[in-house]
Amino acid sequence: MDFGIQLPGMVPSEKPIKYLTNFIKECDQMGFRYVSYVDHFRPGGPLLDPLTLSAIVAGASERMRIVPAISIIVMRTLIPMAKHFATMDYMTEGRMVAGIGPGSQDREYQIVGLDHEERWPRFDEMARGLRALLTPGAPPFKGKFYSTEGVTFEPFGTPNHQVPIWIGSWGSEAGLRRVARLADGWLGSALDSTPERFGEAKKRLEPMLLQYGKDPAAFPNAVCTMALFLSDNPAEFEGMGRPPERATREGEPPRQRVMVGTFAECEDKLHRWDANGAQALFFRPVKDDLEQAYGFMNKVASKLKQPVGA
Repeated sequence: MDFGIQLPGMVPSEKPIKYLTNFIKECDQMGFRYVSYVDHFRPGGPLLDPLTLSAIVAGASERMRIVPAISIIVMRTLIPMAKHFATMDYMTEGRMVAGIGPGSQDREYQIVGLDHEERWPRFDEMARGLRALLTPGAPPFKGKFYSTEGVTFEPFGTPNHQVPIWIGSWGSEAGLRRVARLADGWLGSALDSTPERFGEAKKRLEPMLLQYGKDPAAFPNAVCTMALFLSDNPAEFEGMGRPPERATREGEPPRQRVMVGTFAECEDKLHRWDANGAQALFFRPVKDDLEQAYGFMNKVASKLKQPVGA
């Protein structure tokens, strides 16, 4: 299993670039394979632009793949996002993954002047248009909302490499079918999944992939936006990792789905995620970013291949 670390939405105002690049360099050295970021326009609180942050950290890592989880491409429009993904892939020599989704917040669609009810048809077209733009020699795409006809687009990314498209889905039938039809990988969400529910969704996805001529064994996945806070003092993490209201399930402890708890609890969770087919987990430290990253890699991830309780 691989692990990713999420870019913080805010960084200290004093030497912010140094703070951010040091954070990524340290995580790269620790063995994190991915750096991810969430994408929002939401008003009312401090939030830095994630595309700008991802460009800043691209050169700070040497091995980590960059995966937005997810990028709300419908609100950012087709051509600018395709150019962002291609440029990032070119500059990182093939380490960019186009992680995309429609976004779920009505208010954000209002802010950019789009109808929230059109998000799914727009997203499906945009995913196909993105594929056309990022694939050398691909025929143009023309739909109701978007068209790539007559668009000259170079570079496509790193030479002899196609930017993979991973699509976010909480695990609904429609979402999984969309992943099978349009994507090169699946981004699951820790906001509405336990290891066991993820495993069930993965099993449902496999025959859909076969239907579209894709090998389930070679199809990558990751579980993203997973809160991270480890402590052997329970008082420190009470109330952390609570999911949004729409993800709350009766009788299910909020921390069931995230990496918040004691080291022993999180070791057990990690084994469960691994047993249910999660190939990568993307973590969002709740606080003490580097300290939590070190603690997880040294005291939890290092025991993954050992039996629980060994």
